[in-house]
Amino acid sequence: MSLGSFTTIQRRGRSLLDFPVDSLSGLPRSSRALSRSGKKVLHVDAKQYYGGDYAALSLQDASEWVAGLGHDAGYGDAASSTFSNPIIDIAQVDGRNDKRLSFARAYSLTLSPQIIYTRSALLPALVTAKADRQLEFLAVGNWFVADYEVEATSSRLKLSRIPNGREDVFSNDTLDGRSKRALMKFLRFVTTFEDQEGSWAAHRDVPLMDFLRGQFHLTQELCRHFEALTLSDRPSKQTLTSWALPRIARHLRSIGLFGPGFGAVVPKWGGLAEVAQVGCRAGAVGGGVYVLGNGIHGLSLPASHISEDELRDRITASRSNSRTAP
Repeated sequence: MSLGSFTTIQRRGRSLLDFPVDSLSGLPRSSRALSRSGKKVLHVDAKQYYGGDYAALSLQDASEWVAGLGHDAGYGDAASSTFSNPIIDIAQVDGRNDKRLSFARAYSLTLSPQIIYTRSALLPALVTAKADRQLEFLAVGNWFVADYEVEATSSRLKLSRIPNGREDVFSNDTLDGRSKRALMKFLRFVTTFEDQEGSWAAHRDVPLMDFLRGQFHLTQELCRHFEALTLSDRPSKQTLTSWALPRIARHLRSIGLFGPGFGAVVPKWGGLAEVAQVGCRAGAVGGGVYVLGNGIHGLSLPASHISEDELRDRITASRSNSRTAP
C-alpha cells in the first residue's frame, strides 16, 4: 500500500490528513489527543485487529495468530520481540466426558493479561479522557497462591489465600500466634517502607525471600505469598528487596480505595485490548480514520505535494505526540 494513495483522499472538499501515519493501534498509541484537538489523523495498522501486543482474540483468531506469527499474514508479527514459538494445545475429549468447547467467539484470549491497581496512573487518565464511560471493570478481590501439597503416596494442588490486611490475618485459623505477630509486623512496615529506609537499605540487593525470613521471621509459605504479590516473572534469587517492596506496598495501599475488599480491577471484556479499542473509537469520533489489515510499504508523493523530508518530519511528530499524549 502506498502512502500517496491516502494523501489524495478528500472529505467534504477538505484534505483528510494533517498527520498521516500512526503505525499501530496498541495501548501506547490508543490516546487520540491529536484527533480530539482538531487534527486529521489516518491510522494504519498491518494487523487485522486492534490492540497490538495487548489484543484479545477469539479461539479462531488465536489459532490464526499462532499460525501467522513470523509471517506477513495479518495476525502474526514477524518483527515482534514480545512473542516467539507460540503453541495452542486443545485437549482431546473422550467419550466419558460430554464437555465441549462453545463457539469460538464465546472466548476471549488476551495476549497480555494485566490487572490494573486502583492506584494505577491509568485509571485517572481514563477518567480525564472520558473513556471510562465506555468501559466496564470487574473487581479483583481475593488473591491465591497455587502450590502442590505432597502426601505420602501422592500430591494434590492446594490453593492458599493471601492475607490482605489485619482482618484476614486474625481470621486465619491456619496461622499460629507467632506467625500472626510476624505477619502484622511486616504489614505495618511495608505500607510505610519509604520512611524507614534505614532499616532495609542494607538489604536492598538481597533476595526478597531472604529479607523476609531474616528480618521478619516469616514462614516459607508466607514468604511465597508476598513474593507472589510482586507479580515477578523472575526466579526468587533475582527478585530483589528494592524491586519488590514498592510493588507489595502498591498492592496493599490500593485495597479499599474504590470499595471494601479489593485493590485491583480488570476490564470486563477483552482486557487491555478493550482500553485500546475505546481510545481508537474516541479517535474516530474526533475525525480519525482507521485502516486495518494494510501496512505501509513505501511513499508515493504527487509532484505538487509536500517534500518527502517534510512528510517524514510530520510522521515523526505524529508518533512522538501519540507516545507522550496523556
